[in-house]
Amino acid sequence: MMRRVTGASEPTSASSLASASERPTDRTDMSATEPTEEPTEEPTEEPTPAAVLLPFYRDDSGALRLILIERTPYGRHGGQIALPGGKREPVDETMRDTAVRETCEELGLAPADLEVLHGLAPLRTRSTGFQVWPFIGRLHRVPTRWQPGEAEVASVLDVRVTELLDPAAAGEQDMEFADQVRHRVPVRRVAGHTVWGLTLRILEPVLPLALAGEYPV
Repeated sequence: MMRRVTGASEPTSASSLASASERPTDRTDMSATEPTEEPTEEPTEEPTPAAVLLPFYRDDSGALRLILIERTPYGRHGGQIALPGGKREPVDETMRDTAVRETCEELGLAPADLEVLHGLAPLRTRSTGFQVWPFIGRLHRVPTRWQPGEAEVASVLDVRVTELLDPAAAGEQDMEFADQVRHRVPVRRVAGHTVWGLTLRILEPVLPLALAGEYPV
């Protein structure tokens, strides 16, 4: 079961995962921002450095859970469901610092509330111009009432990892991109949300390892 918090309200049931740097649309949802992840031309400009955190924790039953966010419906990435994170700022000495700062800002946490366990190899988005450094983290504290950064985060999603790994959630979907070309891409569908793109690329190799105990989460 996924728990969802809209703004700073109490968690309720829901479920999701979507790209940290792009959002899918299909013919049934043309009001959404057009996706920009899958076109295959190699980017030529220097990418913008960014970092995300995979914030894991175990609930009272011992089940492994992951925190995701739904972004506010503004800007280039409006409405996406993503890992918490963002682009590097001058104050950040390392990409790890970026992941921690952005996660704390977006989830309303303090640095002492989380621990970075492991850094992963960076991935480059295929068309949005970002080089993204993912970090695996563990939450020491999960608030009973989330207070996310309202300018960037519409809701907080609390997801059971086994739900994301359910084979029934996996599939493919035709997406229409900004160039009006349609591509069939891998997706995961969880409680009405479509997970794909960069976030899916980050999560798919990590989630089975996390569930198997590869990381001390």
